[in-house]
Amino acid sequence: RARALAPRVRTDPELRATVVGIHEELGRLWAEAPLGNPSKALDNYGKAIEYDPKSHYSIYATRELLKAAGRYGEAIPYFEMERMLSADPSRRLALYLDEAEVCKAAGEEELAAAALHNAVALDPSDAALRQQLGTVVLELVRGGRQVDPGLRQEGADMFVGLAEEFPEHAAAYSLCALEMVPSQDRAIQLAIHYAEQLGGLSDVAPFAAAYVQYNPTGPLVAEARRVAGDIQPRAVL
Repeated sequence: RARALAPRVRTDPELRATVVGIHEELGRLWAEAPLGNPSKALDNYGKAIEYDPKSHYSIYATRELLKAAGRYGEAIPYFEMERMLSADPSRRLALYLDEAEVCKAAGEEELAAAALHNAVALDPSDAALRQQLGTVVLELVRGGRQVDPGLRQEGADMFVGLAEEFPEHAAAYSLCALEMVPSQDRAIQLAIHYAEQLGGLSDVAPFAAAYVQYNPTGPLVAEARRVAGDIQPRAVL
């Protein structure tokens, strides 16, 4: 029936919804037991999307099948396709979070960071989201990847904000920020402050040396020099 109706869609637009519905149903039947043929299911969902790019169910089902098959890179574009069809902030947020995980599974950490950036924009009060974003950027830096300076700065800002919000973890958060942006004034200030309280100045010394190197006219250079002591800036590079 789908094959018979397909040629008539171009001359009879009212048939479009019918053909889309048939392909959606075929996709579901092929995806589920007893047929269990994801390839044929994807083919039918693809045809549904071809006839109607707003076929919400086909977009969702295609993405989930690709994820289940470990074809993570191919699944990524379908997140934005679904977001364009949804005005619900909670659904959009869930899609960004799922997208970030799929991007990481695909080895696309930069895209994961972009998805988390958008998630934070939707809910900036969520500390867990900010930590996820900062962590993804930090992992890129630690992995020796070329990271856009703006993304580095954003990751550092996430950790500085967390350090200010959660004093019990401020020492660790501020050092994470300094790994990404060694010249960060607020990060070195927090690192020194909490290290003095906790007796961990030796851990901060290499970061203080790096701060002096990268921000030689910064407002905290004197403090950083005191903490760095004899450690040379190149020792932390």
